[in-house]
Amino acid sequence: MATTKKKKLTKEEKENQSFLGSHDALSATAALIEAGTPLTKDTALETLKMVCGLDAAQASKLLERLGRAGVFAVNAKGMCKVACYGGLRRGVLGYTRMGRAYVTFEEEGDRAYLPDDLYDLLPGDVVWVDGVDRFVLLARREKRTWVCSCSRGGRRRATAAHPLGSNVPTIDIIGNRKVFEGELEEGDLVELELTPECMVPTNDPYMHLKGKLTNVLGTSDDARAQILATSARFEVPYEFSPQTLDEAQALPETVDTDAEISSRVDLRDIGFVTIDGEDAKDFDDAVWCRRNLDGSWRLLVAIADVSHYVTPGSALDKDAQQRSTSVYFPGFVIPMLPEKLSNGLCSLNPGVDRCTMVCDMIVGTDGLVSAYQFYPALIHSKARLTYTCVWNALQGDADELSKRGGVLSDVSELYALYKAFAAARKSRHAINFETREMQIVLSEDRNRAEAIMPREHNDAHRLIEECMLAANTCAADFLLRHKTVCLMRVHDKPSAEKLLSTRAVLASWRLTLGGGDSPTASDYEKVLAAVKGKSYAGRIQEVLLRSMQQAQYSPDNIGHYGLNYPAYTHFTSPIRRYPDLLVHRTIRSILLKKKYQPEIFVDDAAARESRTGQQMIEAQKKADQARGAKAPRKGSSLELWRRLGIICSAAERRAENAAHDIEAWYKACYIARYIGKDFKAVITGVIPSGVFVTLTNLYVDGFVHVSRLGHEFYVYDEQKSSFIGEDTGRTFRVGGELKVTVVDVDVEARKVDFRCV
Repeated sequence: MATTKKKKLTKEEKENQSFLGSHDALSATAALIEAGTPLTKDTALETLKMVCGLDAAQASKLLERLGRAGVFAVNAKGMCKVACYGGLRRGVLGYTRMGRAYVTFEEEGDRAYLPDDLYDLLPGDVVWVDGVDRFVLLARREKRTWVCSCSRGGRRRATAAHPLGSNVPTIDIIGNRKVFEGELEEGDLVELELTPECMVPTNDPYMHLKGKLTNVLGTSDDARAQILATSARFEVPYEFSPQTLDEAQALPETVDTDAEISSRVDLRDIGFVTIDGEDAKDFDDAVWCRRNLDGSWRLLVAIADVSHYVTPGSALDKDAQQRSTSVYFPGFVIPMLPEKLSNGLCSLNPGVDRCTMVCDMIVGTDGLVSAYQFYPALIHSKARLTYTCVWNALQGDADELSKRGGVLSDVSELYALYKAFAAARKSRHAINFETREMQIVLSEDRNRAEAIMPREHNDAHRLIEECMLAANTCAADFLLRHKTVCLMRVHDKPSAEKLLSTRAVLASWRLTLGGGDSPTASDYEKVLAAVKGKSYAGRIQEVLLRSMQQAQYSPDNIGHYGLNYPAYTHFTSPIRRYPDLLVHRTIRSILLKKKYQPEIFVDDAAARESRTGQQMIEAQKKADQARGAKAPRKGSSLELWRRLGIICSAAERRAENAAHDIEAWYKACYIARYIGKDFKAVITGVIPSGVFVTLTNLYVDGFVHVSRLGHEFYVYDEQKSSFIGEDTGRTFRVGGELKVTVVDVDVEARKVDFRCV
């Protein structure tokens, strides 16, 4: 048997090998990777000084040593770039309920338990770990504040708190007068700050973490306290900075018509109206249309000119970027802009002059836009209409419409235009999901859900939706025609994994989704058409809806799959969406023959590391590969817009999750009154441990454990995502109906458990 002689290492190679395995070298490498390379030498030195706690001389010596060991390579421009990672893996620190620390690695998804001497690390910290020794090298503080529910200790003192929505062990509350004077009640919601100083070594795993009380949010049965707690948990900013409030306060109460009219088209004699829900307070858009002699329509969509008041780099702009979107809870809202702008100066209220950006369109009898233009204008809304009064007027009852200042002929013309838009939508085979939204009817104090019912969605809603779609597509086309980088609203085709599971479920209903690996919107429409009018149509629609990707904001235009548009953006809601504000600024710069370059004011590290951020980064890499282009350099215009897309998309998911959490709280409180009662339900998901269900008429979500499905043994079919009874063959699959009993409700965890009847 032949043997291979091992190469003898030189003294320098031995020293380098020893150095590369040292804590200092690995910690420095991790810190520089986190900072993002390539870096200038000065930036690299500052990073080492700040993160590793070194002085200038020590940082310089360490950087030089890293270079000699081959960790860094220096390019022709003198920029330092990490050449090797030294076996480092990136993960997130967590704690079991018994207080043991572990790291979940992001790429692999596996978990590794770490040594016990980690009292300087907090749950949620991003850490770098040596793949051999599992040794923690570097931690970046991601989450210092935790929202908790108080527990009473001995002698009527609240001494401990349980973090909401987390597997973190109980946190000991320290250092606040209210704790020791018994002012906190059982179940009170509080904010605790965890710092390394609070990580007190102890042999008791349940007393591993300690936190300082920073804020008392309120009682657990108070809706406002729940919203504040949810906002803190999901890191939704709910307080404006003093600078932002000062800037808003300094704005005028009304529009200076004389000053504005010189730079805007005067449309105050046009009969614009707003059409929104009864509970709407901010009005982004107003519409007007007239029939032309050739049968086409002239459609004007006037959008609040928020960019006129929120200037780039202002405190208002910085806060708006941090929020990126308004968050709508049942009975509450956390606005993107202060109320003076959102409900006042920018809102297109009736009977007052308002600054707007107008999309002026010519729409043919085929429902297609044949020409358009954008321009700043001054309007004077004639009426504040609601979907209900418009729909009633179209049905023959125009009393409320006229009382509100609306004109039936104007509404009728808008409706005729809508029918043309709807025909065009059908001809381009856009996916038409008829989803039913629910609304929670609140008590007078807004602390209780009195009822949960479907929200009506009629042609009055669709009329406005189609007008906004037309304006948004014109905005996208305008940006592309001028070859300007901006945020598009993109929607990718379904993934291969989702298509596989969707087709398996459809097959159980003897349905087929065509199109192979790349089904079109038309293929989806064929499935919906095949089940139209059938009793299970809603269930099939739910299956198809769950196969869809989430829409995102990105400068890489891949089109909008669901709407079947080659290009689409968001232009019509700048009061409540930051991407719309960016689009307005870009359009204005084009009109003025200038170039708009946005700035990033927020730390986008958390957004980039979120699930949404990682998905978008991966999609961006694929976009670059498809174009045969290199990834944009740091600081380039495209790279800047991509980061903004990630910030806005992550904020959108954050807002959706926060809103869903509060809705789930209201629903849990509501259904807790009906423990032991039976309800009809639809299966929305199947996993090996049981099935997820939604109550048919109440839209309350819950779970049926496999042990509560029935008295026989059920086998899980992974391919068809279903349970099949061994004796009777009874099948539980997505879209199936069943009758359930409410067994248990955990309001704090927003969990409802059912049993199959």
